[in-house]
Amino acid sequence: SAGAGAGACGCSASAPAEAAAQRICQLIGVYTLCPNRVLDLVLDRLELCCREDVAPSPLTIDQLLVGAAPLLALFDRQHLADMLGSRLQAYHPPKEGAAAEQRTWAMSTPVSLLRLAAALVRREQLALEEVYPHLWPSDPEIEAAYQRRHEHVSARATQIGRISLNKTGGADSSVATPAE
Repeated sequence: SAGAGAGACGCSASAPAEAAAQRICQLIGVYTLCPNRVLDLVLDRLELCCREDVAPSPLTIDQLLVGAAPLLALFDRQHLADMLGSRLQAYHPPKEGAAAEQRTWAMSTPVSLLRLAAALVRREQLALEEVYPHLWPSDPEIEAAYQRRHEHVSARATQIGRISLNKTGGADSSVATPAE
C-alpha cells in the first residue's frame, strides 16, 4: 500500500527511499531476480507516475525522482540509459519503406515516457547524449522530411498568382474584326 503523501500512482517522494532501495536489493538477492527486469519495473512505475493525469506538474515529477534517486542508484547508469532507450525505440516505426510511411499517431511515443526521459536528464541522472540516439525521428529523417515539405510548399507557392494567358473565349478572339 502507498504511504502518506503518495500520489494516485502509489509513488511517494516522502517515503523512506533508502529503505525501499535496500529492500529491493534484498529481494533481488533472496529471490534471484533479474536486476534488468527489476529496473524495467521501476521505470514502468516511474513512467506511470509521469502520466499527465497522475503528475500534472514538472515539480511533482522532480520530487518523485528525488525520492527515487537512491533506488535508481542501485542500477548502473549505462543500464538505465539502455533500458530507457529500448522503451523509446519500441515506438519507432519499422525500417521497411511502406510500413514506415504508414506510421499512425496511435503508435507515437507516450508523453509519460518522454516526460520521464526529460526529467531524468533534467535531474542529471542521465545525460542528453545517452538518451538522444534513442529518440525518433532521427536527424537525417527530420532533415529529409523538412526538405520534402519545403519542396512541396515552394511548388505550391510558385503556382499562386500564376495567370494563364492561353485561355480564349468562345469565339476566336485572336482575330480582330474592324468595326464598320
